[in-house]
Amino acid sequence: MTYLGPVLSHCYVVSLRRRPDRRDRIAETLPPQLPAIFTSDWRGPFDGRDLTLPQPAGEGYRLFPWRIQSANPWWSRPLKYGEIGCTLSHLHCWMDIVHRKVPLAAILEDDAVLMPDFLYQLIEGLAAASGRFDLLYLGRLPQEPDRGCCGGFVIPVSTLIPCASTTAPKTGSLPGECHTASSRTPSAA
Repeated sequence: MTYLGPVLSHCYVVSLRRRPDRRDRIAETLPPQLPAIFTSDWRGPFDGRDLTLPQPAGEGYRLFPWRIQSANPWWSRPLKYGEIGCTLSHLHCWMDIVHRKVPLAAILEDDAVLMPDFLYQLIEGLAAASGRFDLLYLGRLPQEPDRGCCGGFVIPVSTLIPCASTTAPKTGSLPGECHTASSRTPSAA
């Protein structure tokens, strides 16, 4: 078995049940040393096509005031149901990480493009970061050029679609303001 750096034992993939083609593609590109846990196997309000606004509230979630006055059209538009479902998928990954007490995990989306040396680069980057993070952002589709690198990781400017993050919930809680009062964990379908 390949050395997985500082106990990288879990890889979560945000995926939709209605898109088995995307699940199959990412499953084929993931290194075999990094078995995946797919959100499409969980029950939850994860697909924007099936989501209604009362659903997240009924599950104990609140939406923050996303739409703000801004010259940037990204911030001055309403949230899309797909974005809400995707966010809930990421949140449930975090909840599962905390519930299982996973020291370090990768969270990817099913459209992430992994380079052939992804695992090697990830392990090298994690070693360089020396565990000085709770969330480490790995990549996205850029809308403009990056500002540079810091310790081998990109300093992003603006993001179109986040596609990967690596997490290390050292504090045993969820990142930032994502934490809810709920103690629920994802359920297998």
